[in-house]
Amino acid sequence: MITRWLKPFPTQRPLTQEEAQARLNPDAHQGHVRPDARLSLIGLDEYSAEFVDRSFRMRGSSITLFALVCFLVIVATLLYVVLGLAWPSYAQEKFGAGELLLAILPVVLVASAASTMIWRRTLRRELFTYTHYPVRFDRERGFVHVFRHNGPDGVLSVPWKDVHWFVGRGERQEYLLDVRGALLDRGLVQDMFSVGHYFDDGAQESVQALWEFIRTYMAGGPDALAAAGVPPLIDLSVRPTWRNAWRWEMLRLGERFARMRYLLFMIYYPIMLVMTSWRWMVLSSCKAPAWPSSVLMSNAPVHPWLQPRWVGEISDHVSRPSL
Repeated sequence: MITRWLKPFPTQRPLTQEEAQARLNPDAHQGHVRPDARLSLIGLDEYSAEFVDRSFRMRGSSITLFALVCFLVIVATLLYVVLGLAWPSYAQEKFGAGELLLAILPVVLVASAASTMIWRRTLRRELFTYTHYPVRFDRERGFVHVFRHNGPDGVLSVPWKDVHWFVGRGERQEYLLDVRGALLDRGLVQDMFSVGHYFDDGAQESVQALWEFIRTYMAGGPDALAAAGVPPLIDLSVRPTWRNAWRWEMLRLGERFARMRYLLFMIYYPIMLVMTSWRWMVLSSCKAPAWPSSVLMSNAPVHPWLQPRWVGEISDHVSRPSL
């Protein structure tokens, strides 16, 4: 779940046996699978298609909310101890400066170390970063561009056919599946990235449908997707709005829980309010990714698919039972 989001993919290693066996062939049509972007597509035209990666699903989750609460509690405790012992005149009269320093120093060191660890491992990857990390499939030039940051060397660009595509699994939660790409050099993984959301292994057809969508687009563009029965609809919006955060949390909690919201309204709506607020705060603190000019096409988009203002505005996919 946290792979690629709070923890990078492991590199400088050979592919595992499972990763090698789970290869996805860009030239092999999966005849039994209907292409479906599975709420991962954010832009498409004749020349390129753009998807979120697996980290987008977990932004503003309970994991980082808990980390934030712990961080604030530690900082508040630290301030209380320091100000409570160092400033009042009665403490200065009863204890000497050296005794006060010895009493405060261990608390300061432990609290500083704990808060720094929480920030570095979780919150700094969540707050004040980017609203999403897109992966762009350049059909005209046959390249895949993976966004990392807005600075120099912030985009990984590699030929589409040079990527080892496979069905990836979570590092700890192996039942979580996603479409993943690895760059190999002399048998070692040099880089790795994901495309689209992750799904549990009970919905393995979702991963296959997402891959078939990508493969079909790269092979024949929007016309090939239309021939496969895919309507020109985008159902995911990455705008950091309250409405998008609310609708995303509805999806994350699932249709079964949503159906019981009137019966469990004392539980459902407080959870929705807290989690929606946190996701909205997280994404509102972030900036939008910006592709460099070397990635963007010089010509204007041709027949672009309409992008929604909120999740599910154009289609009814917001009512899906799961992601």
